[in-house]
Amino acid sequence: MKIEDPLFRKFSAKEFYSFSKRILPILDQLDAESLGLAKPLATAQKSFYVLQSHFNSNSVIPCNQSMVNADGNRSDAFVGFRNYLLACERRNNQELKYNARILLDAIKKYGWDLELESSVSKTNKLSELLKDIRVLPILSKALATLNMKEWFNELDEAQNRFMAVNRNNVEDRPQSGSCACTEIRNSLGLVFRYIELMQLIQPNHLYLSVIKDFNVVINEFNNEVQPQNAVLDDYKTSTL
Repeated sequence: MKIEDPLFRKFSAKEFYSFSKRILPILDQLDAESLGLAKPLATAQKSFYVLQSHFNSNSVIPCNQSMVNADGNRSDAFVGFRNYLLACERRNNQELKYNARILLDAIKKYGWDLELESSVSKTNKLSELLKDIRVLPILSKALATLNMKEWFNELDEAQNRFMAVNRNNVEDRPQSGSCACTEIRNSLGLVFRYIELMQLIQPNHLYLSVIKDFNVVINEFNNEVQPQNAVLDDYKTSTL
């Protein structure tokens, strides 16, 4: 059973807070430590308490929607880049297979699910990956052979946009540190992906129950931030 995709890009700080407040208790059903989820869960909980503290004190909320959107854009660009390579690896062409595997190995070096890591870790590892592809002849040649320069440029530009937004955020509010909303998005995304995978590999009633509970909350919030009629409107706008 698949976990629905939360429309995080449309979440406000208050919605990130309320969403976490509903999701985190569901995870109490699982042994996070034995599942290897203690670190992302701790990050989500810490970010939740940061938001809670700021809401309770009516102070400036360390949640920048521009950062959330920029981080989401670079995650999408990374996933698109990686998935295109996976498609090339399945082509009935040995040259394409070979070069796709070279670049996929480079991705594995820094993290297969890089899009789900913390914003700081993602920034550092993506920068190193992009640098390797740009300067190492074997990687740049593979990129050219696969005609993926445009995919690479999109990922590079998305990374640069995030870094620019992050610099502005730090300059405007240096006391706030990282964006709590971005940390919630990435850490819960990792938790969702892992639990979905565990249910696929080792199906059991507990995982299924947790996934169902997740989907109830996710669908409720998705409908709040984007009613059904708005989905069609967004599609029409994007195709004009």
